[in-house]
Amino acid sequence: TPESQSVAEDASFRLISIADYTPNAAIHTHATGRMHAHSSDDLGTVSLSDLQARFTESIAPAVIYEKMSCKGIKIGRHFQWLDTVFRRDGQVLGKIVLPEAVRELKGYWLHPCLLDACFQLCLATDKDREEKSILLPAHVKSLYSVPVSWKQVWWCHVKQVKENGWNIRLFDET
Repeated sequence: TPESQSVAEDASFRLISIADYTPNAAIHTHATGRMHAHSSDDLGTVSLSDLQARFTESIAPAVIYEKMSCKGIKIGRHFQWLDTVFRRDGQVLGKIVLPEAVRELKGYWLHPCLLDACFQLCLATDKDREEKSILLPAHVKSLYSVPVSWKQVWWCHVKQVKENGWNIRLFDET
């Protein structure tokens, strides 16, 4: 379960798991990090139509969630934000949609479940990865995001840059 804490233009995050949901349940921290805001000028422009034209193979998000479930990772409805997923040559383009189960986005620079949806897309970059064990993020060197509007639809472009490393770019339709 990712959790984040927003501080002005910067934010910190912590990826945690809880063995059970009893009052005294132990919390295990898997990863922590800091995020910094960048202007869209710093990152260059992203043409959604150009990206979409490059991808032809589609993957149903249900297939991704089922493969995770078979590996023992159950994704609840609050974390099922993937709507459309396309793959090609170690890259994935995913349409991420706010699920009805999540009502509030205020107070987050980057909602923890939105960040988790980006990580879920990393699993789809490698066809062979689907048959191997599922990797959970342990280190994020950088995550670039233009200021994301609080609409209900985002796009994420993920490119695998090494065996266990990905570049993640999150943006909205504007």
